[in-house]
Amino acid sequence: MSLVRRIWPASVAGQVLLLLVASVIAVHVVSLTVFLMVERSGPPASPLEHDLRLATHVRMLDAAAPADRASLLALVARSDPELRLEATDRAAPLDAPLGRMLAHWLPPGTRTWISDDGRYLIGLSDGSRLSAVAPLFSPPPSGPLQATAVFLGIGLMAFGAWAVLVVTRPLRHLARAVEAFGRDGAPVALAAQGPTEVKALIAAVNGMQVRIGSLLTDQARMLAAVSHDLKTPLTRLRLRAETVADRRTRAAMLADLEHMTVLTDAALAHLRGARSREDPVLVDLASVVHTLADQFADLGQAVEATGPTPCDVRLRPNDMQRAIRNLVENALRHAGKATIAYGPAPDGGVFVAVIDDGPGIPDADKARVLLPFERGDPARSPGGTAGLGLGLSVASMVAETHGGRLTLTDNRPSGLIATIDLPPETGAGAPTR
Repeated sequence: MSLVRRIWPASVAGQVLLLLVASVIAVHVVSLTVFLMVERSGPPASPLEHDLRLATHVRMLDAAAPADRASLLALVARSDPELRLEATDRAAPLDAPLGRMLAHWLPPGTRTWISDDGRYLIGLSDGSRLSAVAPLFSPPPSGPLQATAVFLGIGLMAFGAWAVLVVTRPLRHLARAVEAFGRDGAPVALAAQGPTEVKALIAAVNGMQVRIGSLLTDQARMLAAVSHDLKTPLTRLRLRAETVADRRTRAAMLADLEHMTVLTDAALAHLRGARSREDPVLVDLASVVHTLADQFADLGQAVEATGPTPCDVRLRPNDMQRAIRNLVENALRHAGKATIAYGPAPDGGVFVAVIDDGPGIPDADKARVLLPFERGDPARSPGGTAGLGLGLSVASMVAETHGGRLTLTDNRPSGLIATIDLPPETGAGAPTR
């Protein structure tokens, strides 16, 4: 093992080159060994040679005295065991084909038949019978060059499959870790293993994860601090606005302050969605959805829920509740009412869909509005109010952290269907990450 470690190259190029050379040498050794074994055993006899040898033995036995045939058959068995020539008392089948080519070399008065089990039945001139094995011909090998080419092809294919599995295994681990980091935003330290190039790549990815995590953490802290600092002056402004004598001016000021509060909370929710630390747990999706619908109904909003009860899934309940709430608020803003549908998906996963009959979103804008700070047409909102454009992006981000996705489709004849599709691993039997 220590010798292998010393000669094993550290780079991907060196490992692939060494494996290629070793596989070619091994293929040639195996193919040459097989060829020499075949050559040593000798090529198999052809049917013509088989019949000529059998005809020679039959001529000798037919000319010999019946008392000497037993010793002669023993001599034939020792000198030519492949024929398995022996005396028999089997009767010739009437419907058996004649061995025409063999009969051409036999002495006059002898006849041959081919029995059902593939043997020759030979009738000698004095009426006694012999049986012999009929030839089974197989072509000789094509030669060392052809055999080497065949084994070389097989060996190179086996080498390629093995090299892909072994040399690229660290790359597959790296890809899974990067994918997990993209969903959760939590750094996943990888052990530096594999060739030199792969080790360098893993070290770079580990450092990148730490830097990105630090940037996101600093960003969240900064915005949280700004939000906290804004709450105090917003509260003071709200108290002062309450003392304004003009009712219309007071109402306008309070509306603007409420809008500022909503925008600040939306920005914080966006960052919480990017850096969620909530653990997945097994919950009843029906309970989450119906609770949300009841909360909106208590505020006088037309929101209803429909779906199977119960519907157990494994997810982050607070994140998912925030995502569904954003979709419902978006539907209420544009349509005035919404329906939340949920249940099992055809692929074994789970879906949650928020349906409205509002103006909908043009196909050209469906992908754009899922991006942070991207808003739809403000004229499509009955109230004319516009947020930061984070509601749909937060819902999309929550779906991605669960391994799913958010899709926007048209509701016929009008409206929008915002669907969160969760993968099969969110089922009741899925493990908690």
